[in-house]
Amino acid sequence: MKSVEINVRVRGEMTKNELGRFRGQGNIPAILYGRHMEKNVPLSIEVKEFAKLLSKYGRSSILVFKSEDSKLNGTSALIKEVQKDPVLDTYLNVDLIEIRKGEKITISVPIEYVGEPEGLKQGGVMDVQRRELKLECLPTDIPDKITIDISKMNLNDVLHVSDVKLSESIKIVDDKSFALISVRIVKEKVEAPAPTAEGAEGVEGAAATAEAGAEGAKPAAEGAAKADAKAAPEAGKEAKKDKK
Repeated sequence: MKSVEINVRVRGEMTKNELGRFRGQGNIPAILYGRHMEKNVPLSIEVKEFAKLLSKYGRSSILVFKSEDSKLNGTSALIKEVQKDPVLDTYLNVDLIEIRKGEKITISVPIEYVGEPEGLKQGGVMDVQRRELKLECLPTDIPDKITIDISKMNLNDVLHVSDVKLSESIKIVDDKSFALISVRIVKEKVEAPAPTAEGAEGVEGAAATAEAGAEGAKPAAEGAAKADAKAAPEAGKEAKKDKK
């Protein structure tokens, strides 16, 4: 991992409004953390210098402080987190973590997948589950990135953390069973076929027939009811004659 110098200044605690004005003046509020520090140190970094550094070296570089403060000058640190405004795309805050020579640290390093899997030619798609690995090592052993060749992956192949081989001086902290990338088949959704025009007419015809049948049954039922009503008095008269 490369070491890059950066100018930093110590700043005081600021309110939300003060931080807004501070950023408007071309500065980024930063915080330095460290296991050997009594308290966190608020810092100031120039936007232009920081943006240029990221553009050239990325986040995987050791920052060596240049400062008028004798306690900070020469301090080495790593970028822990960079916060940006999602709308304006401007820097909001930068978190830095102090590192010391000879002391191991835990850090996340980006993964670069190279090559085109054979499984893509067989109709599969690539599914990336992880784009970085958490490592434990000395600051001088931190790789800029982890390059993984995926060109030999076929359909249904899965690459796990356990498949990644690094130097003995670097320990992978992530669980070995975690999946990194896979090549899988996309299952097509089966949709119910739309009714044809002929089928739709059949349904409409059946509905019309059923409706006509119901209408025809109505007069018949009414006629039967009238016949029953008329037969009832006649039956009564016949019964009276029999008694006589």
